[in-house]
Amino acid sequence: MKIRILNTVLASSILFTSNLVTAAIVDTDNDSFIDTNTGLEWMDFGVNSGQSFNYVVSQLGLGGEYEGWSLPDADQVYQMWSGAFLGQGAQLELPDHYGPGEFYVADWATDVASVFDETYEIMGYNFLQYAGATNEFEISKGWFESDGGSLSYVRTRNYTFDDPYNVDDSIFNDIMSMDADYKATATAEVSTMLVRTVSVSEPSTLAIFSLAVIGLASRKLRKKR
Repeated sequence: MKIRILNTVLASSILFTSNLVTAAIVDTDNDSFIDTNTGLEWMDFGVNSGQSFNYVVSQLGLGGEYEGWSLPDADQVYQMWSGAFLGQGAQLELPDHYGPGEFYVADWATDVASVFDETYEIMGYNFLQYAGATNEFEISKGWFESDGGSLSYVRTRNYTFDDPYNVDDSIFNDIMSMDADYKATATAEVSTMLVRTVSVSEPSTLAIFSLAVIGLASRKLRKKR
């Protein structure tokens, strides 16, 4: 009986871990998602929208609204974004779309939806554009600080109606130079991107890593056979 139960758990974990490889990000129940390539946890888009970049930064310390979170660097943002959007079968993947430091991906929404639908669902969004119209779409946009201290961003656009002319897309942009005014401006259309090391105290996190360990054990068992 124990062997049968173990085989069932192993089979489930194999399916789960294969999804981790293809999706690259995994949802949590904490208004966040985990980048499975790095093990970092990212705050969902929309959670801190309506708050300025400066305000979010002021709330990162002990006792602050976002205690435990931190600002990511450009490399961490790119690793997360590329794992979520590149190699998913999109119709366009264009490096340096508008210049060095900007990468663009696009997939046309059809009657079978775009390849990014699962990713959009996991990441959340900031606001709904043209609500109720046939060209309604969700926008996710997040600031991050580049090496020079200016603000850059990632942006995704998810059309909610199937139409061959609707383009679901995303941009990683590290060539902008958003000045101090942007940092002080609060807008519902943009989030400040935040990241943290996964806390092992979270049940959802424990489940993810437990299944990953079981998946690795199952591979060893198959090799021995």
